[in-house]
Parts: sequence; C-alpha cells; structure tokens
Amino acid sequence: MEKNVIFIAGFTRPNNSTPYAAEDAVNDGTNRLSFVPYDGITLAPGISILVKTVRLVTDSTTTTNGSFRLMLTDKTQTAIADNAQQTLLYTNKDKRVGYADLSLSTGGTGSDCAESFVSGVDVIVKTQESTFTGDLIAKAAYVPAANQNFYIELGCIILG
Repeated sequence: MEKNVIFIAGFTRPNNSTPYAAEDAVNDGTNRLSFVPYDGITLAPGISILVKTVRLVTDSTTTTNGSFRLMLTDKTQTAIADNAQQTLLYTNKDKRVGYADLSLSTGGTGSDCAESFVSGVDVIVKTQESTFTGDLIAKAAYVPAANQNFYIELGCIILG
C-alpha cells in the first residue's frame, strides 16, 4: 500500500559568515541531515521511500550563487564538517542513491527568506531506522549569514 508522507530536516549553521567554496558541505557544524516523517509516523528499517519533491528554505534573502545539491543516502557515511569539501568516494558508491539540485530565489520587496522547489526528483531511498540521511552541498561559492537557518522538506511516497 502506498502512502504520501512529508519528511523534514532542518539545521542552524555555525555563528560565522565564512564563505563556502563550490563542493563544501553546509550543515550545523558536524552532523549529516536526518530526515524524519513530519506527521510522526513510525517507520521500520528497510522501508522503501520514493522522493518526488524537494523544498529548501532559508531565513536569509542573500541568494547570490545560492545553489545547492541535496545528496540523499540510505546507508551510514562519515559526516562532513561544515565548510569542508565534500568528496565523492568510490567506496561510498552503494550509499549515495540520488540528488536534487536547488537554486534559491526570493519573492518581492519585504521577503524575509529564500527558497527553492524541485519536482520530479524520483529517487528511492531505504530507511536505516525510522529515518534516512543526506548532505547539503554548496554548488557555487556562497557567502552565508551567521546562524543561518535551513529547512528541507521532501514530498515522498512510502512504497508498499
């Protein structure tokens, strides 16, 4: 039986405005993203989830070069420190299951955030426990705000 579920993850980046280079990890300092069901449902390990949409929102309106890649994984990998280069390792080939590219934009005058929405992602992940993981990677040099907040929402289908 298939069921539509929203998974969410969020973090506050460190209290600095150190610029990111292309391919740098963007996170709370040390942790990978952990996606949990929004509606509090409990999932067993090994459940297949089809990610259909990705929404990225940040509380900063600075969007110059605000392009990111959300890399989705369904097996544990070593966390990448914030602002450290993300490296693609052949030994992790079975852990990376797909990604979505996102470019931030704002609305009109008075906007207090920037966001990106991508549909048609079509990536299947399997839960490790009741969650699955990912990494947010800067795809271009980007100057963040200190304590900048990021929120990621995935529109998914739990496959029966």
